[in-house]
Amino acid sequence: MQMILKSNKSALEKAVDYLSIRDYSVKQLRDKLYRCSYDEQEINEALEKLKARHYLDDAQLCARQAQVYLREERYSIKALQFKLLAKGFSSEIVNNCLTADFTEYEKRAVIKILPSRLRKTTDREKNMQYLYRKGFSVASIRYGIDKLLKEE
Repeated sequence: MQMILKSNKSALEKAVDYLSIRDYSVKQLRDKLYRCSYDEQEINEALEKLKARHYLDDAQLCARQAQVYLREERYSIKALQFKLLAKGFSSEIVNNCLTADFTEYEKRAVIKILPSRLRKTTDREKNMQYLYRKGFSVASIRYGIDKLLKEE
């Protein structure tokens, strides 16, 4: 991994610059500052100041990001959890963001995804395997496939 040369700005100033462009999780911002060659203590101090001033809040950012993914209705809840974990949120924060019953959401997502899959193949088993690999529950998969095949 190539290290970026440290600028004349402090870690706090650099972090504010990054946050002025888009939101970052604490882990993402820590990684960016580390790649800029700031030392661990300076990074920690900068992140603590930003948290104290509410510029960094992983719980709120995770909730907003989860809502974006949920509106898209393209992902299973398991896939959504993995996407949020990959953004640097802790499993505790991710689990707190996704506390509702998502049975109906997954059914809608399966029904939204399946038509493009059914154009390629109407083989029920292949479509079930595809959706299962995407993290959807068996009940949601069966519901979606049954509903769409009955409509044809």
